[in-house]
Amino acid sequence: MALFRDGIITIGIFSLLSFELNLSIMAALLTIVGYSMNDNVVIYDRIRENLSKYNRIKIEEVANISINETLSRTIMTSGTTLVALVSVFFLGAQILKGFSKQKIAILEYAAYGPKEIEKLASYFKPSRAVVTGFTPQHLGLFGSADRIIEAKSELVAALAEGDPVYYTDSYHEVAEIVSRGVRKSKAVPVCSQWRTLSQKSTVSNQGTVSFTYQGRTIHSQLIGGHYVENCVLVWQVAQEFLSDAEIQAGLESFVPTEQFITKKRTHSGALVIDDGGSSNPAGFEQALTLLTAIPGKRKVLVTPGIVDLGEQSDAIHARLLEKAKVAADSVVYVGDSSLVIAKEVLGSDGIFTMDEARAVLSGLTKDEVVLLEGKMPGWVLEVLGI
Repeated sequence: MALFRDGIITIGIFSLLSFELNLSIMAALLTIVGYSMNDNVVIYDRIRENLSKYNRIKIEEVANISINETLSRTIMTSGTTLVALVSVFFLGAQILKGFSKQKIAILEYAAYGPKEIEKLASYFKPSRAVVTGFTPQHLGLFGSADRIIEAKSELVAALAEGDPVYYTDSYHEVAEIVSRGVRKSKAVPVCSQWRTLSQKSTVSNQGTVSFTYQGRTIHSQLIGGHYVENCVLVWQVAQEFLSDAEIQAGLESFVPTEQFITKKRTHSGALVIDDGGSSNPAGFEQALTLLTAIPGKRKVLVTPGIVDLGEQSDAIHARLLEKAKVAADSVVYVGDSSLVIAKEVLGSDGIFTMDEARAVLSGLTKDEVVLLEGKMPGWVLEVLGI
């Protein structure tokens, strides 16, 4: 009866106060029912124990004794929960106070199928959109590049009329994403001329990129010239809120995390360019361009290949590995994706066994460069000492 009573009373109070029945309310109801059920189990278990202990008195008296014996536990459990709830009620506002002056919330919308971004955007309505690029990743999930384009256009379609959508002229697929979304939302497309800007960027011997934009030269800590495109998008969006000097300072002080390309050193001093956060065809090509730009006595590419490319996997891997043969002196292939094609394309330039790979990676010198492209197995990182 306690289960029904507690649940019904709570629902009644919520109804009187006109609370919306949402996920938080459902969680609260289930929590209350859980506490009641837990109390019932504890009390009945104590009654079972006391029936053998007090076998000469009536069951009503045994039940009364059992309830009294477990009462302190019930009070302590409920009391500590109440203290926590009261603390959150009165102090929660202070905890969240630091967020009250924030003007911008940046969300990354992603999907594993059509309509998912549309659903996310219905919960978190965007007022600006930034389309950073396009690559035929997740073809296995979506089935075709056109379905990926359609899914990404759902973000642009979620904008209100007149809201800006920022993108560059790097990919015709991005222009199609924006075009499809704008037709539905009447958003305002803002395109930066990336190809013109890319001519004004330089990559140092350590891979860090510098570029000139709006008459200012930015010396970033980002590794790889392809990041200039995203920096320009950042600049365009940030101009609504910050001065050019503040934007420049922010870009120059930004320290790349593990989600970006990073550089490390092996025990022997060899330079490691780590692009191991994830891998996609466009990123793979950009990393090879970076490897070409960095001087080194010998250059080694380590990759497990790219997953989830569907029926195009062999063709994409063949194209990328042909370019890898030009950019790298040796290619260590540590994955199973399109392995047969990899062996055909790389031939004697490829290293496919663990023993050979260990020998190459453990024998690197300080004058050599290693590019890690894609998610690495643990033994590779262990051999390199990073």
